[in-house]
Amino acid sequence: MANDFIVRSDGFNENVVSTPYRRLRDNVALHKDSRQSSTYYIYGSPGSSLLAVDGNQQQAAYPPPYNQMFCTSTITNDLICWWAVDLGQEYSINSVTIFNRLDCCSDRLANIYIYVYAPTIADWSNFDKESSQLCFYHPGLVPSIFNAACNRNLQGRYVKIYKEYQSLNYGDSLTLCEVEVYIDKTPYTGTFCRQLNKEPLLGLPKHLQHVSRKRCALYCRQTEGCLGFRITTEGACSLFQTSQKVYNVNTAMDYYERC
Repeated sequence: MANDFIVRSDGFNENVVSTPYRRLRDNVALHKDSRQSSTYYIYGSPGSSLLAVDGNQQQAAYPPPYNQMFCTSTITNDLICWWAVDLGQEYSINSVTIFNRLDCCSDRLANIYIYVYAPTIADWSNFDKESSQLCFYHPGLVPSIFNAACNRNLQGRYVKIYKEYQSLNYGDSLTLCEVEVYIDKTPYTGTFCRQLNKEPLLGLPKHLQHVSRKRCALYCRQTEGCLGFRITTEGACSLFQTSQKVYNVNTAMDYYERC
């Protein structure tokens, strides 16, 4: 198995471990209370909001033997579709990972907004009544597993995913198979892991030349909206705000993300 580098952006050390993927940070959305605009039922099985925070990364919403939903789903053709999670307390929210449905209709998950709220009254009746903070807007189809850093670290308790209605032949709805929320406990320092099963998508207009891997990691941590970085053998450092999973491990990819 190919080696995977871990880089601490405070510059103390650089370790090598033998795994293609590591997750060192906690997902603060796991098993938290959630809500959505409506709930779709199929043969009595609900696509309830909690299915996006149950820790099950199954990406078939209604797989054989067809007796249980594994992904959330709003009612077909609702004009307003949203899903939200209460993290239980305010955090400095850094990034969000979304698992799209793959067994059908993945193109429904498109043109999504990710909002963060820090309401004065923290309950479901009031969670989105005050000003929203836009974490990220993704135009177009959401990849199968999509990772996005917020435009800047946002202080908040509620994370909401919203999509506008789109006219599709088989109807539209909001379906999420899992949502993970990651926070920053140590601003400007952190650990980056080499990602052999991810590729960067949206680049930031930030570049450095002739730098070390550690210097590139520190640059990413000090840049708002940076999810990860790529560095060439010549020391060219590029920063990225989003990434997607790839299903073939790419040992040539020198791409790193917070982990």
